[in-house]
Amino acid sequence: MARDEDKKRQARKRFIFERQSVPTICLALGISDSTLRRWKKDARQHGDDWDVARSATMLALRGP
Repeated sequence: MARDEDKKRQARKRFIFERQSVPTICLALGISDSTLRRWKKDARQHGDDWDVARSATMLALRGP
């Protein structure tokens, strides 16, 4: 289970901060597309929307 949590953290980082695509993340981490999409959905239900965080990060990096 700890390994899944580590992969989940890596997936989140790659998606939000490195702006990698879902297929790229899945290939790199050795997980299925459905697993990654489930992790995103679960996170959103607990108040951590990866898509919103990704958009906010992109806007913040652009600056004023």
